[in-house]
Amino acid sequence: MKIIDKPLINKPPEAQDEGGASQNSFQKRKSYKVLTPEQKAKRETFKKTLAWLCESFSGCFNLSSPKPLKRHIEAEIFLHLPENGSISRKSIRTVLAFYVNRKNYHKSLVENTHRFNLEGFAEEEIESHHKNHAKAILEENQSKMKAMQKKSQEPLSDHTQEYTQQTKRRL
Repeated sequence: MKIIDKPLINKPPEAQDEGGASQNSFQKRKSYKVLTPEQKAKRETFKKTLAWLCESFSGCFNLSSPKPLKRHIEAEIFLHLPENGSISRKSIRTVLAFYVNRKNYHKSLVENTHRFNLEGFAEEEIESHHKNHAKAILEENQSKMKAMQKKSQEPLSDHTQEYTQQTKRRL
């Protein structure tokens, strides 16, 4: 795996020094994975498919406030695919998997009573076991977040504190 040590996002020229690094890059330096051309193509296909879904079916696809989707909605979406073949069935399935596994989508499953079709109309009632599953996922994610916050607030070990102090003195 190739790693580069500068962000992929270009900073404005006034925020960069002579070497092209931002002024805060020493403190906030992150390593980013270099994408292969295949990975870049997959990412572009994903973005294009997601944008097409949100544009074509704005009644049910919305990233900021998603609605619970009708079960097996992909069969209806396949009927509306562009004739030129620019969007494949596989890319639709990939985007749908991403869309229905987001936190906002699980919240909408818990809060709403019905699932929606492509036009944005309520079609079928959400079954209780689907609501319970969504609640369980949300609770699990919340407990993981609390554990991570608790871990980040724990004091550093003596060895780590000593190393950090030595590093600060060198600066």
